Amino acid sequence: MPADARQANLLGRHSRMLRLILALACLALPASVAEARDCSHLFLGGQPPSLTGPQPGEHTTLCFLAYAALVSGEARDPLWSAEHLTAHHARRGPKTRRAGSFHPEQKLPLAARAYPRDYARGWDRGHMTPAGDVSSRRAKDQTFSMANIVPQAPALNRGVWEGIESAVRHLAERDGAVFIVTGPVLRRGDARMPEGHIWIPRATWKAIDDPRAGRRGAWICANTAFPDCRTVSIAELSRIVGVNPFPALSPSEAAARPDLPMPEPSRYWH
Repeated sequence: MPADARQANLLGRHSRMLRLILALACLALPASVAEARDCSHLFLGGQPPSLTGPQPGEHTTLCFLAYAALVSGEARDPLWSAEHLTAHHARRGPKTRRAGSFHPEQKLPLAARAYPRDYARGWDRGHMTPAGDVSSRRAKDQTFSMANIVPQAPALNRGVWEGIESAVRHLAERDGAVFIVTGPVLRRGDARMPEGHIWIPRATWKAIDDPRAGRRGAWICANTAFPDCRTVSIAELSRIVGVNPFPALSPSEAAARPDLPMPEPSRYWH
């Protein structure tokens, strides 16, 4: 074989070997790392929320079209669900109809999946990233994944929680975009669904950062028939729930007094 041909053949073999090594390296990465990198545009400063306190284990990060979620396989609930809500999606989302319905998340191991049928009467399937924030049908259907759902008391889900979601959408319309992270407050020993797998949060929370207006904060609402809510700073939220929704913030920004819009009247609960 001529020297030039041998050299070309050798280079080709080296190139194939390099591609194989890179592919194996990608496969070796934890799924949560790869997924979170793909979803970096949904996070403030490109940094995903971080856990600052004990949380039910077996965590899996999932990346969808309009949101990312960290799911606890032990609790079968998302620990957080993050989105970047733009004015375009805030205007069009409530008008976009869905084609599908609540469904188990196929990306999760079987032992970590929640199913719609597992929810007992008296509990709503409560979205963390709301379907009303999503303006394409495919992306909206993904918000009905059970990886984005926690048990919520009807008075919370259909009442003040709906009012908070509406207020945040109108804020995004006005200021152009907001970063949002939503999640449950989970503690060992809390109630569970009758089959014993899905944990029932004692509260749910929603944190926002409005970069244009320089305002931020979070709501924490009791998950009861009388859902009292309070507002807290991002730093206080992190201490209370064990999740820092916006690690990109400076300590002074995280500790700033919460500056949030008032929840709007709900269309579904009086």
